[in-house]
Amino acid sequence: MKKDAQKAIAFGILGFIIVAFAYWQLISPVSFTAKEAKLFQIDGGQGLAEISENLEAKNFIRSDKIFILYAKLRGLEGNIRQGRYRLSQNMDIKTILAALTDPERGTVSVTIPEGFSVRDIDERLVSIGLILPGEFSSKALLHEGFLFPDTYYVFSRNFDADDLIKKMQDNFSKKITVDLMQEAEKRKRTLQEIITIASIAEKEVRTEKDYPIVTGILWKRLDHDWPLQADATLLYGKSIPIITTKELTEDSPYNTRKYKGLPPTPINNPGLATIRAAIFAEESPYWFYLTDSDGNVHYAKSNEEHNENRRKYL
Repeated sequence: MKKDAQKAIAFGILGFIIVAFAYWQLISPVSFTAKEAKLFQIDGGQGLAEISENLEAKNFIRSDKIFILYAKLRGLEGNIRQGRYRLSQNMDIKTILAALTDPERGTVSVTIPEGFSVRDIDERLVSIGLILPGEFSSKALLHEGFLFPDTYYVFSRNFDADDLIKKMQDNFSKKITVDLMQEAEKRKRTLQEIITIASIAEKEVRTEKDYPIVTGILWKRLDHDWPLQADATLLYGKSIPIITTKELTEDSPYNTRKYKGLPPTPINNPGLATIRAAIFAEESPYWFYLTDSDGNVHYAKSNEEHNENRRKYL
């Protein structure tokens, strides 16, 4: 009888270990090495069962049944909130449940650098798991150039592209002061023209000391009915930043080698330094410029000098 009791205890302990291990396996992360965060959306009206099934279907958890059990044991089944969440396969059930029930969770910072186009911003938001591709650009394209680059704090759980667009537009309005607008009016330049020239300079050169000179050259070409010949405009909207014969000969209003005047829209969202440079452009004897591989700008007064610079530095 004593041996039977010992066997029963041993089997009981073994059974407990097996159950505990199985339970641990089921609540542990699907992958301990995964790093990429992906969007998970909970719509209004979805119950715990449907949410759990979706989590398992998207491979965020190992078992929807265990997730339901865990949520009920923690008394959190009624606390899961609708919205969008950034989840990863390296999160265990406890962490996922905390994300889905914490009302304060979800504020993230988004940094938009100077010179980012609407398409670039869209890709940045996708990369940090806030949107699906195209959700931002489809709404923001009409506002290209007027979305001020900065760091913004957004609520990821219910991220709304329209809210970020408004924040960026409001910031733009604050940065473009009455004094700056008055200076633009003195020079008989419209805000659209200024932002377009600034966006071109933002991509054509890399240093603030060159911005006023290059914007001065661009204005001079424009005022003398020259084509702008800015390579940066040829690449607008392109996924690969390489200029080929196709780009040079393309029948596009952004082809400033082929057509005179400004492109129809800015080609990115410039920062304050280039905007100010477009307003306070510097007069110079130069008509041409090029940027070498180290970011140095070489200026020329004539096409012959420019061709010589091309030979030397490109």
